[in-house]
Amino acid sequence: MISTVRITLFLLLTSFTVYAQWETVASLQGTHSDLVKAIVPRGTTLQYAVGNDVVLSSNQGDDWTVRHRHTMPNQVNGITRYHDVSLASENVGYVAYQNKIFKTTDGGGAWTSVLELTQTHAKYQASAYFSALHFTDDHHGFAVGDFKKIFKTSNGGATWETISRDNATTPFTSYTGVYFQDSHRGYVVGYQVDDIHMNFGFEPFILRTDDGGAHWDRYEIPSTGDYRKMSVQFVNDKTGFVHGTNSQSRDAIFVTHDAGETWSPCGPGGLQEIRCTYWLTETIGFASGDNDFYVGASYRTDDGGAHWELLDMPKGGTFPQGIINDIRFSDVAHGFAVGSGGHIAVTKDGGETWSSGNPFHPMYYALASDEEATLYATPGDGLHRSADGGASWQRAVSPGGMLAQSIQVTAPGEGYLYGYSNYLYRFAQDGTHFEELTLPVRFQYSHELIATSDSVYLAGATLVPMDKNMFVKTGDGGKTWTTYTIDDDALHTLVALYRHDNVFFAATTGAVFHSTNGGKSWKKLSDFGTNTITALCFLDKNIAVCATAAGDVRRSADGGVTWTDVTAPFPADNNTFRGFFAVDANTVYVFGSTNADNGVYGAIWKSDDRGISWKRESLPDRIDRTISAMTMDAEYLYATGGNSQVIRKVKSAGEIPTPLEPGAEERPLTLYPVPADETLMLALSGLVSDVSIQDAQGMRRPAVIEHAGDGLYRIALQDIAPGVYVLEVAQGDWLRRARFVKK
Repeated sequence: MISTVRITLFLLLTSFTVYAQWETVASLQGTHSDLVKAIVPRGTTLQYAVGNDVVLSSNQGDDWTVRHRHTMPNQVNGITRYHDVSLASENVGYVAYQNKIFKTTDGGGAWTSVLELTQTHAKYQASAYFSALHFTDDHHGFAVGDFKKIFKTSNGGATWETISRDNATTPFTSYTGVYFQDSHRGYVVGYQVDDIHMNFGFEPFILRTDDGGAHWDRYEIPSTGDYRKMSVQFVNDKTGFVHGTNSQSRDAIFVTHDAGETWSPCGPGGLQEIRCTYWLTETIGFASGDNDFYVGASYRTDDGGAHWELLDMPKGGTFPQGIINDIRFSDVAHGFAVGSGGHIAVTKDGGETWSSGNPFHPMYYALASDEEATLYATPGDGLHRSADGGASWQRAVSPGGMLAQSIQVTAPGEGYLYGYSNYLYRFAQDGTHFEELTLPVRFQYSHELIATSDSVYLAGATLVPMDKNMFVKTGDGGKTWTTYTIDDDALHTLVALYRHDNVFFAATTGAVFHSTNGGKSWKKLSDFGTNTITALCFLDKNIAVCATAAGDVRRSADGGVTWTDVTAPFPADNNTFRGFFAVDANTVYVFGSTNADNGVYGAIWKSDDRGISWKRESLPDRIDRTISAMTMDAEYLYATGGNSQVIRKVKSAGEIPTPLEPGAEERPLTLYPVPADETLMLALSGLVSDVSIQDAQGMRRPAVIEHAGDGLYRIALQDIAPGVYVLEVAQGDWLRRARFVKK
């Protein structure tokens, strides 16, 4: 009698205790946070790197300590608008975020709101928003923003004086930067435009006061750069610098030697975008941003901007240089630069040479594991490898110009790296060898891949042929390809590809399809209309789950034809789902981000009942932005998010491998023929309770097994594609397994 047996559990070589909690893998002694401000409080040599963490060096950059982690009143990154930080002293500081100003008295551990504005213009929230603030000591400070907004406090934020504010939109005036040398002499920079809706014709200017803001003189800055953001710094009573950014052409730096009355350009020619500037003296200055090829670069001048020298900034260990958001010096020799992914660079010679103070941590777009528990990840420009479960990473020598966002491992040390446009690489030898595969079509942005041994299947939206969703496959390692069309809908691009036996499932942003003949022809199963699909997963041929851009999760029990909404715990418009990860036919995770506490943070939800009900997982630390990928090995589930943060948990009940019978690993299964074709024979004494087959992607299916005589069992392979598999056999409470090849 032929019977289909249930999916078995994973295999463990040793027994262990079950822990359901997630734990942080890599040490967080340093910071992974995006750092946006470098601050040295007046009268000190303390160096503060501030982002979502507050990081401090009290010895001129030799050592860095996370003073406070995730305690800021709002989440930030390098492009956060309407945000600024000012630390007046070691413990007293202020944050402006949108329409609020917060104060700390313990160096950033706790924050109290000291000012909150309401809209004065019904159409524009920015009528209540601040762009910048500056404090000269613990008590005296100024905050500026759109609609000619200038506010002043003289008592540490207890009360605020409105110096200037209006509702005019024709013309529209925005104050974007403020700098005070003391409580009397100060400057405000901004722009004026004829109409608030115009994105050209900006007129930059600077305001100067000598009486604490009671009276102001206005001076024009000669430029047609249309800068939406301007900042200002003065190094003495006469010499100051203005930095204009967020322009439609090139950013610029201007200098004055007469207290702001006249200005001339002095910026480096090698930067298209200037992200930050700092002037140590009236002659020594720094600028960092992106060059004409959108590659990060930093420059130094020692003649007031007449000439600039390209700096060799640290690469953050084995990782490429990250974005630098701000630069400061605590004296003429000691300085530091802060940036994305926790990147801190330090100098002790006035900025001529730099070294790493805290390494740059990139965001990982994909995460995968092989059978030897080696993890692989990609930050988009190559392959990273970890042999210690994600605690430390080594960068593989990847081909130049590679752009990748996905990984699939097919065997220990082997797999595929793929993603943007037509990038498809096969790697081997633990990522030390790469081979680029030439595809028969040209994909647009990204594509989905399934690989088994020499067979590779890809699907995605294409540029050539124009505006199609195509399916391509090869059975000879990429030497020859066959192409088929999934659909001709140019408005909806492909986001997912799954395979169960010889049935393929594909999802575009607007519909779900399947093919029952190996991808030759495709049938639309369901149409989602305007509710965009962002992720999809088939647990078997019938059960599927998907996520949409509206922040909801849906489930299908009829192979993707009809879908029902899953409600709790997915409140509408509060979550963004990045993808699904199926552990087996019953257990599936969905991961992405959720909105909370003025920020977006990584989140994971789990279903143990095939997607019917879900529960949010408790994570060990706040993950900035999103959980970007998940994977598993024999013992752990892994997830990565934020800036290469890796967390893991031991598999819980239903996911936990069953321990082998003592000595069973020394008695392997006997399988023949090798390789197998239509039938695989299993020789094993004793009763067999369960048998399953696991493919290279970790997906399991019940095996079709027939008793063929004393100690012999016949396993049907007709519906199994060629490739390398693992056969798992259960005898009572014990599991055994062995590899086999289907030719």
